[in-house]
Amino acid sequence: MILSSSLEDYLEAIYDIEITGHEVRITDIGTKLGVEKSSVNYAVNKLCNLKLVLHEPYTDIKLTSAGRKTAKLIKNRHDIIKKFLKNVLLLSEDISDNDACRMEHILSQETFENLSRFVDFYENLKPINNKDIAQLFRDTIVNCQKN
Repeated sequence: MILSSSLEDYLEAIYDIEITGHEVRITDIGTKLGVEKSSVNYAVNKLCNLKLVLHEPYTDIKLTSAGRKTAKLIKNRHDIIKKFLKNVLLLSEDISDNDACRMEHILSQETFENLSRFVDFYENLKPINNKDIAQLFRDTIVNCQKN
């Protein structure tokens, strides 16, 4: 099933709220995504039609098993891209999170799989000469900026 990037964002937001143990409400999703309730209602109805969520008016929103599985995949994709941006490219938390949110929708599966393998490889590297790879990269950036 192919979801639009917008619906993926809604599904991920529902999952994020759900795993905190809170009931998922239209207003919670709107607040998390910075969108109006009417937009959330529209998206939730689409997700209901796709059998990814269950929702009756004035009740909390629940992921179906298919919805939870899809949301976990989306969340994993986001987390790996964010980890790459933050830990490998040394970008800030905010930039890493915002860019990961955009990139998770456009990377091919092949690119994502190789990026994921690289993150695993990077995290398992041993320090070189008592310096970790991130520090060597920082040093390189500083040296480039001086020249």
